[in-house]
Amino acid sequence: MDSELNPQGQDLVRLDEIILKLSVHDPGSGTANNDSEALLDDLRRYLSVHVNSYDTVVDERVRLLLSDQDINIREENKLELITIFSIIKTIKHIDSLLLELLNVESVRKVNALLCSFFGLFRYHFQLPVDHNNYAFRNFGILLTSSNINVLTPFITFMSRSTLSFAEVNKSETLEKTFCLLLVFHCFNQDLFKFLSQTLANKTNVNDFIHHFSLKPNATKATAVPTLFTLYQRFRMSALLEESTLVVDTKSNNLLNILFYSLFHKQFLLSVISSIQVMHDFFHSPLSGNLFALSNKVFLDPNLSDYLTIFIANDPRNLEALDNIVKASNSSEGDRDVAVFLLLKSCQHYLLNYNLFASPDISLLSYLVEYNNANYASILGISEEQNVCELNITALIPIFEIINQNVKLDYSKEREFLTVFKLSLINLDLNLESIEDFMNLNSLLIDIGSSLSVHALIDTIQTLLCIIINDVKFGHPTFSQIPKDFQDFLGFQFIPPVYRSDMSFENNVDLQSEFFGPMFTSLQELENYSGIVATTSQALLEDCLTIILSVKSKVFRFLKNLNNDTNVLRLPDLFSDDNKIDEYPLHVFKQGISTKIGSFKSCKSLNYKLLNSSISLGIVANLSLLVVGDNYKSLRSCEYMIDNSLSRLLNEFTVDFTLTFLIIYQEFGLLSLFKKIRDLNNENLKMVAASASLLSKIFQVKNTDSKSEINSAIQTSSFEIASEILNKSVISSNLLRQYVELFDDGQSKSFKSLNKFLKSHPSTLKPSKISKGTVILDLTEYKTALAFS
Repeated sequence: MDSELNPQGQDLVRLDEIILKLSVHDPGSGTANNDSEALLDDLRRYLSVHVNSYDTVVDERVRLLLSDQDINIREENKLELITIFSIIKTIKHIDSLLLELLNVESVRKVNALLCSFFGLFRYHFQLPVDHNNYAFRNFGILLTSSNINVLTPFITFMSRSTLSFAEVNKSETLEKTFCLLLVFHCFNQDLFKFLSQTLANKTNVNDFIHHFSLKPNATKATAVPTLFTLYQRFRMSALLEESTLVVDTKSNNLLNILFYSLFHKQFLLSVISSIQVMHDFFHSPLSGNLFALSNKVFLDPNLSDYLTIFIANDPRNLEALDNIVKASNSSEGDRDVAVFLLLKSCQHYLLNYNLFASPDISLLSYLVEYNNANYASILGISEEQNVCELNITALIPIFEIINQNVKLDYSKEREFLTVFKLSLINLDLNLESIEDFMNLNSLLIDIGSSLSVHALIDTIQTLLCIIINDVKFGHPTFSQIPKDFQDFLGFQFIPPVYRSDMSFENNVDLQSEFFGPMFTSLQELENYSGIVATTSQALLEDCLTIILSVKSKVFRFLKNLNNDTNVLRLPDLFSDDNKIDEYPLHVFKQGISTKIGSFKSCKSLNYKLLNSSISLGIVANLSLLVVGDNYKSLRSCEYMIDNSLSRLLNEFTVDFTLTFLIIYQEFGLLSLFKKIRDLNNENLKMVAASASLLSKIFQVKNTDSKSEINSAIQTSSFEIASEILNKSVISSNLLRQYVELFDDGQSKSFKSLNKFLKSHPSTLKPSKISKGTVILDLTEYKTALAFS
């Protein structure tokens, strides 16, 4: 039957017409008001019939947002509404296909349409959190009705197509997509309300568990990323400008990075059960359930994410706990537990401030009231201001960790790491534009910092890598960061700072004198050494991912700045020509022309600074390479270990290295080869990781023009990296020497590099490597084992 002749087909055609009209609609362009009103009336008629959640209030909001006086806001609002309409169209298309008897072809179509939801949601959930359209802030409510939502089509399809999955082999991608859609729902007030109500229905939950084959892991403990951790990683992926994710149109690579350990089913089960727990808690008398919830939070720290989500999306939940704390008729025990939960959840909110839309004034007042005053000060927020402001206070913990560097046992420094993470969040939220970057640069000059912006970021990244490697990977079976990397940072020249001079306290300890014995008991549990160590390790990992986000933004600004001013390129030391368009590094760094007596020319000073900048950047990236490889090596027979962080770290290592080469060109490439050679000579375990990095940077063009990877190589920095190598005889020879020295003859990385060398031959003739049989000396082998 022709789709245009059935009601479903007519519905889709009508929706297409509305989307087309909306895309060209602009009430501020001088178009007749009658045409504008006609379109809006058309929207109302369609939506009121086909979307159950569309009412008069929503209609008024649509009209208001589409007629905003600011043309940029008006266009963004229009884009958000068009995206919502595209999602509705996809839902209706799936519904029409599911009305018919499924076959292999229709299963493929539905599967592709379901997976496309991720791409439709992606842009708006990766916008800056203070953006007007972040996370479908304006029109998300249109996806929260029984007939129009993205959850039901998944269940309907999976209930009918179980036997067909083997033929299309797409169930894993479908499950991962569904997981991320649930995550997105948690960060939109309307979508989350719909999600929590859906999961409150036991029939829906049973359908989820049955059709996704979710089975609680009763025999083995399972460690998977938390809700906030996964969402942070998703948002970071938008910053990977120089990776193959740029052309990852189907998002398969991104899904594999986020769910590298294939834990998505356990994660999905955790989301469902956690939301159920919190929904039941807030929809039951609180006074009888407070202590039980506090116990669950201690047993499952992931619940802190969902407790925070419930108060973030509905301040009435926060108000209910606040009433117990302040009511004169509340029992002492209930009051103690209620204030403890408030202190925990409000701190957790601030520690993930870069994931939430700016809170309204009512929520903000609670957050400031139930938080350490230092936390709000570091974030630069107050009861009247919900937008973070970067100030000197925010930089204090950043410089403090550099001063303390490796002198502390960071498994015991939860409070210090808390304020440090808040500082990094402030930094992350205030680096969205080149103006923000220059403001940070000016602020560092004002306080007399000896480090430039990028030097400061690289120092923190290297330091965090060293600390995490010591805390988590201190065992000899893991690779260690070379000692000279640490020595390069000059920490040995920073005098020790007395621990007593550091005054960092947490929310709970600051309130202990005002509450009773139950609060004291919870405080003691909170400060139990095992919990402190686990939380400290999680904070370290969070800090590392945030600093990578900050560095991505800084690198983007530096790359653009360098294209205009050539500020970070190697100066021509042998030419007397003064290039007017060049902006020397020492001038940029200080903001004024600086003369140092020991340098006879600005060029020599510029070279000295540039060499130091390049070395610091390479040390930071190779330290990240070591840590990423160690996460990849996590194995256990007793636990399902989350080693998914390794894929994210490796993606950023490739991204940073490519951007580094674009900025520093041949000088940067020569320095990179030298450091990699030194790293591999000291630790042969790092050969595989180093070869993997180089093979991703230096790739051969594929003859298949349809290949996404080939497209990335031809149109992105991968091709630029190859050109830099081809123009440098020394670099080409160094790559050949590296391959000949470390090639094991089996790994894919070296096979790829050998293929690259054939396409990009160097002037160095290939060495004749003798082939034969290796005879193992068992005596020497046993001796080596005895000392390992």
